[in-house]
Amino acid sequence: FTSCEKKQNNPDNNKKPDNENPDNNKKPDNEDINKASFDIEVSNILAGNAEIKVIPSDKDVKYYVYAMSKAKYDVESKKKPELGIFAFDKSWYTMVADHSQGDVTWQKLMEKEMNKGDKSFDLYNYEYFPRPNTEYVFYCYGTDFKGNDDDKPITKIFTKTFTTTDTVKSDNKITVVVPTDSIEGG
Repeated sequence: FTSCEKKQNNPDNNKKPDNENPDNNKKPDNEDINKASFDIEVSNILAGNAEIKVIPSDKDVKYYVYAMSKAKYDVESKKKPELGIFAFDKSWYTMVADHSQGDVTWQKLMEKEMNKGDKSFDLYNYEYFPRPNTEYVFYCYGTDFKGNDDDKPITKIFTKTFTTTDTVKSDNKITVVVPTDSIEGG
């Protein structure tokens, strides 16, 4: 699967396709939004994992990625609609920074998680013990933090929704043989 960026002059840009997440069209308030886009490819989807590749149009832009169940994504991304899922990410890193020693900011902590260029990720690195037959959202956005509390993404938020496969019953048969001469009294 790959995500596709919408064309700016398309009159249908205001219509939301059925499979599109509402955060996909959120733009930061600044008009100087970075035109970088991200293709997200999901492959080798299993009951407990999926391989995800991010291909940025601008190989120099720093970007943040994360994945969670679609149900959680839908809840978290609506808490502060003007920021979308970024509000969830910022609140996590703010909480960690507030409980850290020294001069630690949420930006410094989040900066350690940034990526550049084409990268591959596994779902299980973000969702511990992914569940079979469950919808997940993998998302990414470009960043360029200045150290201000109002820092936010410099690109729109790109998402890819996919469903893990169902579990498959194994045909494995396990036979245990215990020799009777090794049991005391046997």
